[in-house]
Amino acid sequence: MPDIAIYNGRIVRDLMQALAAGESGLFQVPLLIKRILKDDQWSRFTIEDTGLPFKHKRFIDFVTAKPLEGLGTDMNMLRSICRDDKVAFDLLDIAEQGKHGGDHTSEQSKNDNGNLALFTQEMNASALSASSAKIGLIYISVC
Repeated sequence: MPDIAIYNGRIVRDLMQALAAGESGLFQVPLLIKRILKDDQWSRFTIEDTGLPFKHKRFIDFVTAKPLEGLGTDMNMLRSICRDDKVAFDLLDIAEQGKHGGDHTSEQSKNDNGNLALFTQEMNASALSASSAKIGLIYISVC
């Protein structure tokens, strides 16, 4: 597996391309948003083609930074694109609010993923349910 920053950069690049593609790529945005938020891929990545490394402390900075450093958009646009995907929509809100206020230096803060961990579990459960439903449909169609 390549360097984690390069791997993250590939996913970030996919999200940039989905946003830039307009209507034909927008269906991929909620899935990619969930992925980069779940794995914190937005915070440290390297664009493979250029070798340029980027780091962000806040998700909002990543969203508003110009490409290639970020997405070159705003939270309202991402929310609009993700409005039909509750998990992606809620993760955007958590990511935007998660770094504001509160004690982010305590041991509890460092070890507590809070709501993001809960949404990750829900996302995994939702994917499992969807897979189970597909398997059930395949079983029904074969029988």
